[in-house]
Amino acid sequence: MTEKKELNGDSDGKTSKKKLFYREIISDIVFLILLFTFLGAAFLSVTTRDENSRGSSLGAYRILVVLTGSMSPVINPNDIIVVKNVPFEDITVDDILTFNLSHGETARLVTHRAISVDAENRRFITKGDANGVADNTPVDFDRVVGEVVLVIPRIGAVTRFLSAPSGMISIVIFYAAAVVMSKIFKSNAK
Repeated sequence: MTEKKELNGDSDGKTSKKKLFYREIISDIVFLILLFTFLGAAFLSVTTRDENSRGSSLGAYRILVVLTGSMSPVINPNDIIVVKNVPFEDITVDDILTFNLSHGETARLVTHRAISVDAENRRFITKGDANGVADNTPVDFDRVVGEVVLVIPRIGAVTRFLSAPSGMISIVIFYAAAVVMSKIFKSNAK
C-alpha cells in the first residue's frame, strides 16, 4: 500500500489536499458566476422596458426593448437599445432617434431614422429603415427621447421574460438551485 502511495506522489496526503483546495476554488468560481448572472439578469429585467413604456433611465441614458421590425436590419425585434438624451443641435440626418409618437406621458415610443432636419421649426422627418415611405407626421424636438447609441442584439426577449412574474420566479428558482448545487458540490469535495 505504501508503494502505491509513493508511486502516485501521495505519500503525505499533499495531492488530496491540493485536489480539495482546487475543488473548493472551482466551486466558489461557479457560485460567483451564477451569482453575477443572477444579479445581471435581475438588473436587466428591472432597468429595461419595451417601447410601449417610458423606459428606465440611468442618468442621460434610457434602456428599451424593440418590439417591431420597422428598423430592420439595423435594429430588430427583441434587440435592446440604449438611447441617450442629446441636444437638438447634435442630431443630424441619419441619426436613429427614439421619440414619442404623440404628446403626453402615456405616448408610445418609436425608434426611426432622421431623414431630414428642419432647424427653423426644430423638428425632424423620420422613417423606419424597413418602411417604404417616410412617417406621416414630422417629429417635434420636444417629443424626442434621445438618439440610439447602442444596440444589443436579441437580448430583449430574455429581459422581457425575466421582468414578467414567471421570469422573476424562474430567477429565484435558478438562484436557489445554484446555491443548493454549490453546497452539494462543496460537501462532495470534502
